[in-house]
Order: sequence, then C-alpha cells, then structure tokens
Amino acid sequence: MDIATEALYDLLENKLHIQLSDAEQTITSNTLNSEGAELLGINQSDNTLQTERFLTDTKGALIENYMANCKANMYSFHIKLSREK
Repeated sequence: MDIATEALYDLLENKLHIQLSDAEQTITSNTLNSEGAELLGINQSDNTLQTERFLTDTKGALIENYMANCKANMYSFHIKLSREK
C-alpha cells in the first residue's frame, strides 16, 4: 500500500476492502483569516471556494470528512443534471 503512488479511493477499495457508496459535497464562497490568506497568497478580503465532502461506505459509516479552501480564480466545476423519467 503506497499512498504516494496510488489513489486514496483505490487503496481503500482494493487493499482495505472498504466499499465506498455515497458522497455529499458542498461548495461555498468563503473568506479566510490572515494566516490562511497568506498561505494561499491572496488578500484576506479575497473570496475562496470552500469545499466540504462527506464520504460513506455501503454500511453508512463515515469514511472521509474533507474540507479545503481554494483560490476562486483557480477553481472550476461542471455539473451535469438529468431528470429521471
């Protein structure tokens, strides 16, 4: 098992036999404190995009709770919506 060369989710599923099931992700606009802004190289008044994700396995157990702030000018996302008939 080598986290440096393999994708985390592949390791969880293939090496640890954790069956991933559902994820919920929220993306919001956020501002950072002075330390966070300095780490990203932005002004404290600049907005970031904050991503929070919860990933569960097939039994409903929480596997991942992820939160990150990204520079808004370096982030894009694509959403495909479809309607079930």
